[in-house]
Amino acid sequence: MVDTGTTGLYISDEFFYNILRRSKGFRNCRVDVKTERHNLQSLSASRPNPHFLVFPVKFPWLDESKAHLIVLGLAFLENGEITFDVDDGRISFHGDYPNPPKDDKF
Repeated sequence: MVDTGTTGLYISDEFFYNILRRSKGFRNCRVDVKTERHNLQSLSASRPNPHFLVFPVKFPWLDESKAHLIVLGLAFLENGEITFDVDDGRISFHGDYPNPPKDDKF
């Protein structure tokens, strides 16, 4: 999930602590999203960015035995622009993101 009202990274509670037990903290994060044209769009953030804060969160409506939720904030979107087309159900990324597909939609 992308939330432009958030700055860092929120991870569903159980998944957050599972990752934390296996790692030495959160220094960086990269999320690859497959586009309609089967390209990968990468969104990333790392510790040098002051907006890259990582928090666990409980979503009361989420059954964590079936799924986990990761919410990406502005730290992942600082290198470009994002356009949400609610009518067509698409997201477009424009700018200097890693591995940016040209004019690709999600």
